[in-house]
Amino acid sequence: MKIKSNTTTYDTRAIRTAICVAHDRLAKTEGRLKQWKRVVVDVVYARTRVTHGCASIGGTYMKLVLMGPRAPKVFLYDDVPLVCPHCESTSFKPTQSCKRVDGVTFDGWEHTCKERAESPVTVQRLMALIDHELRHLYGIEHAQMRGIYTKTMWALEQEEAAWANDHPSLPWKTLPVKKVPERVAVPPVDLIGEKLVTLAAREKAWTTKLKRAQTALTKLRAKRRYHERRMAAFSGGSGT
Repeated sequence: MKIKSNTTTYDTRAIRTAICVAHDRLAKTEGRLKQWKRVVVDVVYARTRVTHGCASIGGTYMKLVLMGPRAPKVFLYDDVPLVCPHCESTSFKPTQSCKRVDGVTFDGWEHTCKERAESPVTVQRLMALIDHELRHLYGIEHAQMRGIYTKTMWALEQEEAAWANDHPSLPWKTLPVKKVPERVAVPPVDLIGEKLVTLAAREKAWTTKLKRAQTALTKLRAKRRYHERRMAAFSGGSGT
């Protein structure tokens, strides 16, 4: 199995682990998927539903459509400073939930905190989706699954996926996002110092090569002069 593409912010390794766990569980009753090594998976964002997907019946392609992290709203009121305690933002706007004496609808202040954006894809929802799509790869169609209607079938599948909440290989409650490496700003003085050290090392290496070349050249010239003298001596001796 190979995840061909993952255009979401969710961790690819966590998704791969979830697919392998679901396959191992199905293999106990359905046997291992014959085309498992050729299965390719695409992971994309959803627009409406939290999770849905598609897979070829008895084939090797599966798509997981997952809703991205959603930023929650932070509510504050007149008796506290209008500063988000999570991202320190001050971009609050008045809420509109009740009417004041002057007729203006107002009940505090609200702010969409992107720093606290969490995934709505729970481990139970994800495993229910993966189990469903893997069954399609086994060749199982909707008519062979539980539930008369599609909505009922999804509800039953999500209930049955409660086993994933306590699975040791799935220690997260909601699908984790990719870890972004922190960029540490290096002062310009340190950068220049590192370049000077690198240049000094290169200069030393080339100086060593130059000395070796000069020594080799000196030896070659000495040998050439020696053979030239011998050649001149033999030439003079043969002439007399």
